[in-house]
Amino acid sequence: DETNNMNTEINDNMSFEEMLDASFRRLRTGETVKGIVTSVTPTEVHLDLGVKYTGIIPHAEMTMDSSVKLEEIVKKGDEIEAIVVKPNDAEGTILLSKIKIDAVKNFDEIEAAEAAGEIITGKVVETVDTPQNVGAMGAAVLIAVGIGEVASIADAKKLIPVAKTFTPNMEAKAIYDKYYEVYKNLYPANKKNFAILNS
Repeated sequence: DETNNMNTEINDNMSFEEMLDASFRRLRTGETVKGIVTSVTPTEVHLDLGVKYTGIIPHAEMTMDSSVKLEEIVKKGDEIEAIVVKPNDAEGTILLSKIKIDAVKNFDEIEAAEAAGEIITGKVVETVDTPQNVGAMGAAVLIAVGIGEVASIADAKKLIPVAKTFTPNMEAKAIYDKYYEVYKNLYPANKKNFAILNS
């Protein structure tokens, strides 16, 4: 989707009427915009979009890590790209999401990597000594972060020793990828046979 950068749409080459029209342009849900950070609070980021709306990105739409402080990852004057979630004409505000635009960008990068034949999977896997306790351990980590005993979930990783690390064999990955494509086609190809067997 084409990005609409409100701050560059309005420029010195425009007439007064053109600037006025641009500033009152209605933004649509799903539209991509750019804005300049005007203020940062513990719960949200405010953006100047160059239009009649004030852009607002709530903490949950800025980062998925609830322990992160917004003032540590963004500051006044930064430019942020986001997706319009919901305009509020009555209040003159517009709800935005940075997480959603990041997800779209990541998906586009994956598609581009796949088209170029690049490796897009094959990740390093770490295991712990007592995998049967990971549920309780995860709950304990969340509680520790929630009450402030641990700064963040990322910091909690230091408290959990890694027992083994498994590094993928990238030469074998090419073979696995070939077989995976066959695997994905097995169910559709045998769907009628499965129906007969289950009848």
